Amino acid sequence: MENIQDNGTGVSVQGERINNLRFADDIDLLEYSHEKLQENVCELNIAAQRAGLKINEDKTKAMVFGEETTDMEIKVQDEAIENVKEFVYLGSLLTWNNDCTREITRRIAKAKGVMAGLNTIWNSKQISYKTKLNVLKTRVFSSSVCL
Repeated sequence: MENIQDNGTGVSVQGERINNLRFADDIDLLEYSHEKLQENVCELNIAAQRAGLKINEDKTKAMVFGEETTDMEIKVQDEAIENVKEFVYLGSLLTWNNDCTREITRRIAKAKGVMAGLNTIWNSKQISYKTKLNVLKTRVFSSSVCL
């Protein structure tokens, strides 16, 4: 995907053009126009095939930021991929309207769940306040940051 990066496509983030996010086997393509996104999906598919890989259409999704629904379809080898209103990327919930309310709620619920699972520690008289604080920092706070 090197040539995609060099052609000025993507979205502007603090003055830098970004057209993809990659982590392990996940790739998110970013574009302002449907047409350019479709071109980049085709390019990615060709590069994947050359490497002996295949895009999994069932796991591939499209989302338009700023629009709850869209009639435009992105296709991988004539297969339309599902348009979604939200998806989780690297543990964070991304939504069509960039509303972080549901993401905050998810993180609070996750931290509450971890807290509830540690009731025996919180109620123990044998465990010091300092140790409980360390457990809180390492187990609870980290779980709400890294889902």
